[in-house]
Order: sequence, then structure tokens, then C-alpha cells
Amino acid sequence: MDVLKKQAKSFLHIAILMMSSLTLSAQDSHSIQINSGYVSPLNSQDGISISVQYNYKLNKNLFLYANAGYKLWDKNKLVYLLNRRIGGGYGQAYFFTYNKDEHKLIPLMLGGRMNFYTNKLFVSFLKFEIGYSSLSYNVYEQRTTYDEETGDINAYYPILYTRKSIRENLFALGVGGGFFIPVNKTIGLVISYKLSSYLNEKYHGLFSTNGTYHSLTAGIDINI
Repeated sequence: MDVLKKQAKSFLHIAILMMSSLTLSAQDSHSIQINSGYVSPLNSQDGISISVQYNYKLNKNLFLYANAGYKLWDKNKLVYLLNRRIGGGYGQAYFFTYNKDEHKLIPLMLGGRMNFYTNKLFVSFLKFEIGYSSLSYNVYEQRTTYDEETGDINAYYPILYTRKSIRENLFALGVGGGFFIPVNKTIGLVISYKLSSYLNEKYHGLFSTNGTYHSLTAGIDINI
């Protein structure tokens, strides 16, 4: 965990230096983008997403950007598959519950965007980003209830008074694409989809079920 914290601090220092140098050198080649939309983790309820992004134009098709966001979703989806009595025999039964809620994710990302198709109405693009994320949530122990006659499991429930607050520092990666729709010389609209993943020593690699989410956002891009 100490190594991750040091890596996060190093990333923030690099991001600040890059932002400063790009801002000083840019002339009519940078913009601010404000986005909002929804986030859909693979193993949790859907939530909301907002972000602010600084874009620096390298040429007409290549951009660098720095993005800071805030994503919020609630309960995870925890599923147990067990053998139990069903009617006169045995069968498999699914039990649905949760053991985490109130997720808050703050990603700080550096990325690149490449335009690959342009016409009079829109510009389509691909993007890739890498960075640091801070994730916080509550975790609960589980309670199991049983059928008094058969002894089979009836249900799983979170024990609310066992709540513990967790905060994690995570390595983050994202890939996606979207459309830029110019309104005039100063303002444009942006629609973007992104597949993102995060990990530390608790997760099972990038793009695992527990550490992956989709996001779909719409925003406004303003030249500055």
C-alpha cells in the first residue's frame, strides 16, 4: 500500500508539471471539457459520473489530455449458487445480496485522443488513458438464515452494524471512443464511451469483474 501511495504522489507531480508546461506553451490549441453521464460497474448497480478535462492539441488529429472525475454508485452484486431442496428433490438455487455500498471513485488520468474520421457534421475519435484512482466504500459482514425444518439456507443479508469504511489507492487504465460535434469555432459537443479498469494487490488483474466499469458521457468542449 505504501508503494501505491508513493506511485500516486509521483503521478500527481508529473501530471501537474505536464499541465503547467502545456498551458504555458499553448496558443489557441487547448480547451476545457465538462462531462456528465452514467457509470456501470460490471458487478454493481449503475451510478453517475462527472468530470473536467483539459485538452491540448498536438496537431489536427492528435490531442493530449488530463482528466479529473467523480463517480458515484451504490450496492455491489453478490451472488451465491448453492445446492438445496427444491420440491421433492435437490437443485441449484441463486441467492442475491450485497456486501459493499456507497462507492465513490475519484480518477486522475492522463491520456491521448486520436481522430480517425472527419466529415462536416462530426469527428470520431479513439482514446487511451492511464493514471491513479481513489476508491472508497463501505463493507459489511454477511448473515445467513436457514429453514428451520430442512436446515437449508434461505437467504443472505448484510449485517449493517458491522459496516467498515474502506479506502483504496488504485492503478487505473481506460480505453474508449466517441464523437466530437462542432457547434461553432469556440464550442463543441462530445459524446464518449469508455471501458475502464483499476487494480491493486486485492484485485485479480486488469479488466476483472470486480475492477471494471463502463461509462457513457456527454459534454461540452470550450476553446480557451
